[in-house]
Amino acid sequence: MKYLEIINSVLTRNDLKTVTDVTSTEEPKLAQVKIYVNEVYKDILNQSLDWGWREKEGTITLVAGTTSYSLPSDCDVDSIKEIRYPDTLKTLKQLSYNEFDQIIFPFNDEFIQIQNQQTIDRPEFAYIFENKINIYPTPSSSATLKFRYQVVPSDLSGKDDEPIIPSQYHHLLAIGASAMLRVFPLNNTAGATADQSLYNDSIRRMVAHHRKFFGNKPSMRLRYTSRYFRG
Repeated sequence: MKYLEIINSVLTRNDLKTVTDVTSTEEPKLAQVKIYVNEVYKDILNQSLDWGWREKEGTITLVAGTTSYSLPSDCDVDSIKEIRYPDTLKTLKQLSYNEFDQIIFPFNDEFIQIQNQQTIDRPEFAYIFENKINIYPTPSSSATLKFRYQVVPSDLSGKDDEPIIPSQYHHLLAIGASAMLRVFPLNNTAGATADQSLYNDSIRRMVAHHRKFFGNKPSMRLRYTSRYFRG
């Protein structure tokens, strides 16, 4: 479904006037519907850090003497995994803040030994901070790194925009947005409860489907969840 179709699905579910464009002024509640659709979109995306359809591979080319590298603009920093050298499949150890701090200000022999390696042909450690991957020790030559991450798409805005979630789940954006619209401004408590229940049940089936066809249950994280989707 395209953005305009999702919007009109929400409007139709609530007996409101459908529109021919996302910039229409014919339906006073259109602006609220657009906000709600994108809130639900984020809610679905943030249900997991392991959606197979949201995964992408990134590439970093190491440069001798350079330790910090910018991440792709669409990268969910929390989702980065398996930073590796594709030619050897050797994986870099991703350091926590405390571990990286120990490298800069070492307190034991192991980290002092690492710090004393001023440069190295193939660095072995990575630390992610402020949308950058920091490599340690400093690389002494060029090399390629690959990593997997979850895409953070832009909000839906143009009438022909389509969500990156699989098409069989596009209708969930309309159901979730309808639940929110029925809470405010429509004050349709019964309708909101019904839509919220349908939305939550559908999300559970979506996770189960992912587990069945992609071989693992998506790892869950603290959801973006709107105040309308608690419980």
